[in-house]
Amino acid sequence: QMSTDLQRKLALHLFKDVVSHISFFSEIDDLLLGEICMSLRTKIFLPGDMIFFKGDVGKELFIISKGVVEVIRDDLPLSKRRDAPKILLENGSFFGEIALVMEVRRTCSVQARTVCEVNILQQNAFDAILLDNPHFARRMNELVVARQLDSCMARSHQKGVDFQVSQSDMDFAIL
Repeated sequence: QMSTDLQRKLALHLFKDVVSHISFFSEIDDLLLGEICMSLRTKIFLPGDMIFFKGDVGKELFIISKGVVEVIRDDLPLSKRRDAPKILLENGSFFGEIALVMEVRRTCSVQARTVCEVNILQQNAFDAILLDNPHFARRMNELVVARQLDSCMARSHQKGVDFQVSQSDMDFAIL
């Protein structure tokens, strides 16, 4: 049996390239990154396998090590789906990150297009890491709120609605 320190170093060696390019993991030290890497679980999906469905409660982040997945635009009406450009994600891409910090329903389905090796970080494992690292937890909350706000503002702008959010409102939302 390996010591925890050796397990962390081995996990970091195996997965650092996979997770370090993800924006919210890019500025953390190797000790914390090693904890995250130790929590990753690898799963293989075959072409046509559904990784998750729209409406599922999200409880994990997915990082594609190898392969290609398609985000199925089942958030759009059937009439608009045919004309919508395909969203393909491949090696190094990630999806489902909002589920790490809040339990939300998936807005789209995701399906494997090729044989895929996907690393999965479960919400409960990530919660334990956040409890031990309050500064990182606050940073994650800031990033998720900012990302959701950007998404909401982009959708509103597409509908012709323009609004701004003050810094004090942002600070309140993060608490």
